[in-house]
Amino acid sequence: MKCDEFQQLCMNQDSLQADAALLAQWELHMVSCSHCAEFFAASSDQNLTSEESQLAQQAIMTATLAERDAVDAMLDSLREVEPPSELLQGVLRQTIERQAIPGAAKSSRHGWWSSLGKTARKTAQQTLQRPRIAMEASFVLTSAWVLLFGVPTGLAVGVANAEEHLQTPLINSQRKLNEWQEEFALLIHGNPIEAP
Repeated sequence: MKCDEFQQLCMNQDSLQADAALLAQWELHMVSCSHCAEFFAASSDQNLTSEESQLAQQAIMTATLAERDAVDAMLDSLREVEPPSELLQGVLRQTIERQAIPGAAKSSRHGWWSSLGKTARKTAQQTLQRPRIAMEASFVLTSAWVLLFGVPTGLAVGVANAEEHLQTPLINSQRKLNEWQEEFALLIHGNPIEAP
């Protein structure tokens, strides 16, 4: 309970008497907060001495502790509940049945090969779920390419000669487009378009 709630309840004592839980919270707050205890004493026009105030707080605390002790005694009187003896056996039986491997009479080599396959699948799944797998795979493949075939130095020489090699196809393409343009103009207008 906050101090402002306590002070509002001090003004409205009737709502406290109607709700026992609210009254208990109110009393606990008054005991724990000296400002609110002084406010209550001032608002109720009771000029209590510090000794009377301490006695009132002690009475409230005793009542609260008595309720707590009663609940503790009630909890201690409850007997412990034991699970049935069949529960443990049932759980163990279900666990063993699930773990039983069909075809247990197969050779130990098959079991080793099977466990190796499971481990490889699990590792592959974990690897493929990593966010940087594409970058890592491209690095590994590029490194393997360089180790197997060497650095592609022929490309650097080819870049210098690329312009010369591309000129001929470009000129041929331009010439072919001009021919198509003239044929198209003849079909539509009947007169040829002058090429640039």
